[in-house]
Amino acid sequence: MSAGNSLLPRGGYELTPEQQLAKEIAETTNGNLSKYLM
Repeated sequence: MSAGNSLLPRGGYELTPEQQLAKEIAETTNGNLSKYLM
């Protein structure tokens, strides 16, 4: 039953290393933007 695991990750929320890195970069960028805008 491994077919479809990539489309429907176990636990409902699973990121590939690339997605995790992109998410961290986006969050860091958003955090920095918020600091400069405040």
